[in-house]
Amino acid sequence: RWDGHTKPATHTALVSSIDIVPTLLHAAGQGKQASALPGVNLLPSARGETTLPEDRAVYGEVFPGDAASLNQPEREVAHRWIRKGNLKLITSHNPNAQGKTWNDYTSGDVLFDLEHDPGETQNLIHDPKSAASLAELRRLLDAWWNPAKTD
Repeated sequence: RWDGHTKPATHTALVSSIDIVPTLLHAAGQGKQASALPGVNLLPSARGETTLPEDRAVYGEVFPGDAASLNQPEREVAHRWIRKGNLKLITSHNPNAQGKTWNDYTSGDVLFDLEHDPGETQNLIHDPKSAASLAELRRLLDAWWNPAKTD
């Protein structure tokens, strides 16, 4: 809530932590600097001027608690994930991991329909009805994931 600037409302579209900085820059009148950043300015939606796309995908990574090479995420990331619409895909990432990754967070790739299974108990990864959606989520996730190179 930001009296005089936003309208109280409930939004169902997905947002991401990468939206915070562009939104704050726009709120501070520095929107030009936000144009080079990933993420979306959420202010127009918060003001009721526009709506966010319901089919937007958001992405993330899961690092183990003992990650030692955060400047080389491709070496340490244990899982990558994408959420688009009602579907959430989590993929194991690090083929060189020794032993368990992140407390056995998953036992392989998992796909959930969060509308019908909000508790994430029914893995649809091998469900033939989910094959097309799974392929699309994998394509989007692979297209998104590009770890920052520091050398």
